[in-house]
Amino acid sequence: MALARRFPTTGFDISAERISELHRGIDRTDEVAPAVLRASTLKLSARPEDIRGADIYIVTVPTPVDEKNEPDLRPVLSACRTVGAAMGRGAVVVFESTVYPGVTEDICGPELERVSG
Repeated sequence: MALARRFPTTGFDISAERISELHRGIDRTDEVAPAVLRASTLKLSARPEDIRGADIYIVTVPTPVDEKNEPDLRPVLSACRTVGAAMGRGAVVVFESTVYPGVTEDICGPELERVSG
């Protein structure tokens, strides 16, 4: 929301239902008031093509853990594939996810590189 006040910004979620809620001013996290959300210039989409060619991607995904407290990296890898397919040369990707040291360099970077070419 803060970025959208100064820059063209697209909020992307794989859930069309979540995007629909946000379009209606409903933020299930209660972080943004409905009136503020509705008045924002933030573009909201569940269509991956709408994030194609951005200069900066900020990836925020959960990192659930299993019963052995091992992280499930499927959400972050899925996000890498979505962003990798959309990003162009020189794009910056920032990960806001609770992962162990080395995940962004050893797992995310190579996956972004593989998918983006």
